[in-house]
Amino acid sequence: MNHFLALVFVLASSTTVARSELTVGLAVVPPVGPQPATATRAPIHEATRNDGVVDFAALAQTFLASHGLAGKTQADVDFDALLDQHFVRAELGVLDIRYPKVDVADKTRVKELQDVCVALIDLQLEWLEWTGAGNDAQKALKKDWTALRKAVAGARPPAWTAAGVTIPNDVTAVLGLKADALELTARIGVAARSGAAFAGSVARTEPIQIVFTPSRREFIEFGAFVGWYDEAARGSFWTESMPVWADMYWRDRQILPLAYAPAKVSPDDLSRGHAMNDREETGLVQYVAQRGMHSLCWFYYGDALGPEFESVLALDVVIALYGENNARTGTATRGNTTQARSVFIPGAPLDDGFLPKNNADSPWRETLGTDHFVKVLRRAQKSAERDAPKDAPENGSFELTSDDTAKHTIVSAPFLGAAAQDKTPPPAEFLQDYAEFYRAYKACFGFWLRTEGAAKGGKKASAELFAKLGRELLAKPEFEATFAAVYGEPLSSADPTKPTVETRFLAWLAKQK
Repeated sequence: MNHFLALVFVLASSTTVARSELTVGLAVVPPVGPQPATATRAPIHEATRNDGVVDFAALAQTFLASHGLAGKTQADVDFDALLDQHFVRAELGVLDIRYPKVDVADKTRVKELQDVCVALIDLQLEWLEWTGAGNDAQKALKKDWTALRKAVAGARPPAWTAAGVTIPNDVTAVLGLKADALELTARIGVAARSGAAFAGSVARTEPIQIVFTPSRREFIEFGAFVGWYDEAARGSFWTESMPVWADMYWRDRQILPLAYAPAKVSPDDLSRGHAMNDREETGLVQYVAQRGMHSLCWFYYGDALGPEFESVLALDVVIALYGENNARTGTATRGNTTQARSVFIPGAPLDDGFLPKNNADSPWRETLGTDHFVKVLRRAQKSAERDAPKDAPENGSFELTSDDTAKHTIVSAPFLGAAAQDKTPPPAEFLQDYAEFYRAYKACFGFWLRTEGAAKGGKKASAELFAKLGRELLAKPEFEATFAAVYGEPLSSADPTKPTVETRFLAWLAKQK
């Protein structure tokens, strides 16, 4: 059993993904080289069955036809060759980014690709700043990252709309950068994946892949194709909720849309969606950085991080980069089963019938995280003081509100680590609020840990301890044991009288306004 009971957490644009450890026999199909910019998509197959349900088999056939694979069987398809042929590649440190070539003919999409790349460069620069060893390797890597960021952010991409123009395979060429930019990305990749800048070594050698799908339709077709391609995972992908997912996880890669689903998806129009920048100017890059942080964690730490701690980092880094976080995605890690990839929320049941929304208008998001969610957490903490359970840790209780806003209940720490495994969940009518509370709690804890987490020494000592934790975990996969060794006390405990890092966080929160 995993450290926590898992909750399938579906947000405003629901977030459910699938993982399969099984392999499908592959026949090698040689890559055919870059595709013309004028290539058009294959005709769309009927997406709705007579009973009004999405026809995933038909959508998979549309995907196959669009990629020159009509009539092929699973054994005929080489997944990696398909990506090499039909997707632009960006090698960015520990990440292997893919973006559909067919979309590069649209100049607004090229700008989107440019923004995605800058966000993922900024993410890795921030992580280097947080956890780097301060050695010559870190300094050299930072210098190269800074040079690449300047080149990518300042690029003036050429138009790729002319008839017969061949779209390059690499993003540096798509953006109109010179050959030395490609050499720079290669050098950065070797350095970032070596672990030298963190004074450690990394067992993994290949970068983690993220496939971006600009439109909702592309995302849904890709998911349908994955379900067709991997029969063992089909039951996880060909599900009624898939058209509203905000991300997918399959075979150690993420598949990410760059548009949110509408509140209700019609099988007759799977193209409808909301631009991520509709609500916030930095909405798209918030989403990209948050999901990118998960992939970065998978590269450096595999499954070593506690799943909730991975979410702590993913939520916090977005605020560090953009001053807020209102991304509507699950902040989730990979599951250890072949079921849906889950967000872990202490005590919440794994129940396919419970699909809480990520509500962009939730009271928990009123500050968008500009204050690291201190205000809303402190308010809920104060509201719970009178009715807090007697066995709850001091300052460790928070008030939740029911779906109809008419009722209230109390939840109490611990919320982090193995100590939270056997928590009793609140009643179902409070689970929506519980999910949003826990998101705010993790984001705030991450900020506090980096800036206030040392028992002595203030911000400097806290930053040094946080960096040490990141480096120590490269060689020591036992997360909570390593955490306790670095901080001199455990992350959390089921014993409310035992001093822990989480209880120090709660005491700090109680002193905030």
